[in-house]
Amino acid sequence: AKVPNLWVEVVRMSQETPQQHTISDQRPVRILHLSDFHFDGAKAWDADPVLQGLSDAIQQFVTDGLAPDAVAITGDIAHKGQAADYEQAAKWISQGLLAKLPSGFPRNHLLLVPGRGVLNPENTRSRVRESVLPDTNATAV
Repeated sequence: AKVPNLWVEVVRMSQETPQQHTISDQRPVRILHLSDFHFDGAKAWDADPVLQGLSDAIQQFVTDGLAPDAVAITGDIAHKGQAADYEQAAKWISQGLLAKLPSGFPRNHLLLVPGRGVLNPENTRSRVRESVLPDTNATAV
């Protein structure tokens, strides 16, 4: 069977009933789209200043009342698909992204769409579930 170029990892962040999240007809839906991080566990020091700047910018958007309604992380998440790459991704998603969003941000509004840069898509799915989202119930569709 041919492996599709992209697959979508839909994340349901907890077993609890999701909080009601309504979007007003008075404003547009805000989607934060982040792409092609290429997290590299061997070069975390090199990416830290850029990732900190991105976290600061996200925090400023939230402070300014521009919190996203959904977050999409697309493209190559890991540089080489190594465990250390996904560990770095998990750390930033947890501390640099989710920690900067409002406390009521629905975790099921986080969408991961890994690119095809890693040679084995099944390995990518497994690494995302085990490293990036270890305490969640993730379902691939």
